[in-house]
Amino acid sequence: MKALYINRVDSKLSIMLEGIYFYYLYLFTEKSEFNSMLPFTYETWKRKDTWSNKFIIDLMCSLVKDDPEGTRKEMLGNLKTLYEIKNLKHKTQHDVQLMSRLLNLFSHCRKYVAESLEAVMKMVNFWNLIDLLKDDTVQLNNYARYDDRPYEDNIASDVLDFIIKKEGFLILDSQIRKYMKEVPLEEGAEQEWLFGKVEFYSFPLFSMPYGRKFTKENMRVLHRNLLGKTDIITSLLDDFKEALGYEVFNEEMKDDLLTFYDTLKPELDNYQKHIDSQMYFQQAINSDKDCFTAQIRVGVCSAKNLVEYFWKSRIMNALDKHKLSKKFAKQTDLKKCEAFLYIEIPDNILL
Repeated sequence: MKALYINRVDSKLSIMLEGIYFYYLYLFTEKSEFNSMLPFTYETWKRKDTWSNKFIIDLMCSLVKDDPEGTRKEMLGNLKTLYEIKNLKHKTQHDVQLMSRLLNLFSHCRKYVAESLEAVMKMVNFWNLIDLLKDDTVQLNNYARYDDRPYEDNIASDVLDFIIKKEGFLILDSQIRKYMKEVPLEEGAEQEWLFGKVEFYSFPLFSMPYGRKFTKENMRVLHRNLLGKTDIITSLLDDFKEALGYEVFNEEMKDDLLTFYDTLKPELDNYQKHIDSQMYFQQAINSDKDCFTAQIRVGVCSAKNLVEYFWKSRIMNALDKHKLSKKFAKQTDLKKCEAFLYIEIPDNILL
């Protein structure tokens, strides 16, 4: 299975999810691209000595839980004052003392952010994950710079190209339900969606434990063992995605989706048994108190809702949203269906 994932790194939570998503992309995809709206945590940390003060402020606000916007406003005010004093031709003793205090402040902020990023990387086992990049299963792409210069890449074009080629699945952020109203199709799922407009349907593919303490050798063994069993599921999903491309998204298509889910379920059950039989997963569940299980799900929505999600979740700005909508309209009907995957992380991990 080929996949394109776009990470929305705007909080400490999302930086943690960066490592979690890398883990799952590596294990169940044949080839995937991991795209980030901010520089990747590891690469950011390596370049800590070259961070601009503006970049430090952005990172600080992504790590502060209490009033990040207030922190941003205060720090930008300090930065403005620092620049103003630096540009003074004649500085008073007070100016020199204030400039020294502000320089020390940003030096301490640089150290705080670097230590915080390192702590997060240890938490999600980043050091082992980085070594796995050599396997060329997951390709990292940045949509941002490490300094104050603007974006060079156009995310709208990359997303559209991937969707039109239909060579794989988009993998969306685990918090998608914050932005779109979901209708889960499996038996026993909560039906709160009845009180609002349906924005996407979903059903589960399989569940997989998160082994935070796995070594890179453990990961490589699991990758080989799992990949050999995904061919049938991938083929069925590709056929499903191809057929969906001709359908208009509406609330009446629920029965057709349920029929497909029932057809796919025997193969999904077999694959789940294969996952459950892996020794490393069993060890993680039994010995790691921080081990949790995530569920990989299929979602179906209209092309229009997909574009709206990218904008609402701040993956795209208003200009990119307009560009993507315009390009979509030239290639396909915005009311037509688009299928995607998302990885459902337990609520207690998201707190």
